[in-house]
Amino acid sequence: VYYLKNFLGKQEEATKVAKSEDGGVFPVGTLIQLVPMEAMVKRKKGFNPKTKDWEFFFLETSAAGTKIKKRGGEEVTNQFGGNCFECHNKAEEKWDRICSDDHGCDKLPINRKFILDFQDRDPRCDK
Repeated sequence: VYYLKNFLGKQEEATKVAKSEDGGVFPVGTLIQLVPMEAMVKRKKGFNPKTKDWEFFFLETSAAGTKIKKRGGEEVTNQFGGNCFECHNKAEEKWDRICSDDHGCDKLPINRKFILDFQDRDPRCDK
């Protein structure tokens, strides 16, 4: 249900990891976004070993585009004060810090329908 894009030509590899029942490590350049105001990007090895080299983003979105409000590692929080890393750090090792219902992370306080409706209202997308 999340948006997945690899900006370095590794889309097939990223999609394979995302669909794997056994987990895996996403390739450098992978962007994952569940809701319009939050995203994470896989950086090169050594960028931040604690986050498994993920950089977290809190975004402001509008029809005109996207503005980065916050970016970084363990310090990034969303508009509700939730810490990105604290949640993603709970994912089992094999899931490369990606949360899902069965990956070990806390359950989101919103359901799938809410997420899909929220994604559908992304102001950056043509209707």
